[in-house]
Amino acid sequence: RFAAFRDGKLSSRVKTLSFFIKNSSQSESLGAKELLDAERYVKYGLPVISISTDRKNLYSDEKGLFVVGDYLDVKNRHSGNFFERGKEFEREVYFQYFDSAGILDFELSLGMRIHGGVSRRFPQKSIKFYKRKKYDKSKIDFPFLASKGVKRFIVEGMQESGGGRALIEDIVAQEIVKGVGLEQQTFQAVIVFINGEYFGLYSIRDRIDEHYLAYKFNLHRDSFDVIDGHADRGFSAIHGDNTDFLNVLSFIKENNLSKLENYEFITSKIDIDNLINYYAIEIFFANLDWPIHNIKMWKRKKNGKWRFLLYDLDGGFSHKTKKDLEEDHTVDMFDRLLKPDDCRSCKNTTNSTVLFRGLSESDVFRQKFGDRYKEIIDLYMSPLKTLPIVDSVAKIYAPYIPDHIKRWGFPRHVKKQWERDIDANIKYFLENREASTLKNLNSYMIDYDD
Repeated sequence: RFAAFRDGKLSSRVKTLSFFIKNSSQSESLGAKELLDAERYVKYGLPVISISTDRKNLYSDEKGLFVVGDYLDVKNRHSGNFFERGKEFEREVYFQYFDSAGILDFELSLGMRIHGGVSRRFPQKSIKFYKRKKYDKSKIDFPFLASKGVKRFIVEGMQESGGGRALIEDIVAQEIVKGVGLEQQTFQAVIVFINGEYFGLYSIRDRIDEHYLAYKFNLHRDSFDVIDGHADRGFSAIHGDNTDFLNVLSFIKENNLSKLENYEFITSKIDIDNLINYYAIEIFFANLDWPIHNIKMWKRKKNGKWRFLLYDLDGGFSHKTKKDLEEDHTVDMFDRLLKPDDCRSCKNTTNSTVLFRGLSESDVFRQKFGDRYKEIIDLYMSPLKTLPIVDSVAKIYAPYIPDHIKRWGFPRHVKKQWERDIDANIKYFLENREASTLKNLNSYMIDYDD
């Protein structure tokens, strides 16, 4: 980074350049002509992100994002600088994006924060970026996210899988169902360098919020209400107002939806087709980190119906022990969602399941849900369709996993852990899930009919 100064004061714009230097063994394998043509040498077949910032923004006790620092509370394991949120813990960085051919695609100054929940403790941090006029007026060019208007995005670390070490659970699940028609995340695998240091494999993902809805539907962000579906936090508003949704939940608690007029009132407030698609996907993948966590709803302010945002399926394909690996596909999500009492063992509370329980009182809803669930399984969940998607995603990341392991020590081994877990955690689940979950569905339908 360089600039001109006069009398100790900055007198020009700061210019940032990133150089990727061939080591001796790589240089020896290239001819003289190739050495002269820098654009013909590309180490990675993936895009590369280079992030530059004052080291204090990352590692100082006072303001460093990557350290526990001054904000550590020894009595709280979820504390430290990297657990802090908001603009106070946003740092200006210079962001350069090189395409897979090694050509600088775009560069600009952005705000950077730490992203995630418990994963903030992981050595490799997930990070999120904010475009603000105070930093830079240049545009973000991510056509795989949107043709225009991207203002926030996530660069997600490869340790952010809820239960496993396959690292790609969420990406695989969302790729499998991307034809269903939900608002959900896309991905782009990338290599990241920070201040010239190799930081390993990451994935660029949409940040699911009002800005995402704005560029998806080409409307102003204030056209939407977006709420956090976390029941223990009161279904708080992320953007706009949550009053209408709270009223819907109150109505469900106070009225039996087996009465057609009550059910029809709810369908005037909630996009039932969208809800069924969303719940069907979460149920099929057995996301045990849901619905108390990782659930967001949105609607257009003017006469809109509530819809669901699909993200963070890391808790799917769930497992903790070898026995779990053999039984994950048998998890009865219907039973979990229909428990009338707090289910602390499964991390769900009564309020987190009230919506599905209430709707399930309706014969119309159960029949509609059952028909669509079977249809989704038939259209998207056959192993003949899902296993090639697993392989295609794994193939993108596979060449870069060895270097990633050298950097982070996680997973510990390519074949003995990463490839093994893709087979045991993801593929085994997908090969066996259909029969078990359709049996669970049948019980759900019969129990209510009785």
